[in-house]
Amino acid sequence: MVINQLKDLGEGCFNDKVVMTKLTCILPLKYDSILKAWENVIEFEKTFENLQLRLLVEEGIIKKCLKEVRGRKSTTFFVIRGGFQGSGGFGFT
Repeated sequence: MVINQLKDLGEGCFNDKVVMTKLTCILPLKYDSILKAWENVIEFEKTFENLQLRLLVEEGIIKKCLKEVRGRKSTTFFVIRGGFQGSGGFGFT
């Protein structure tokens, strides 16, 4: 995992806070929900181990979703013309 690779590069150069900051800055968009949730974590719970656990769980969820999507044969989307007319005057066609 990227976290361990960063830590292995220089144990003295990277403390957990630096590694967590670097990691959260380079994560792909698919981890956006984790980043938003991480912003609301209480400061003393923002540990390297806690972040790593959250990322591993999210990675498992992403893999499961991708596997399910790839397992479907075909999905067809239909557009219904003249559909919902919202209160703001925006019509979906």
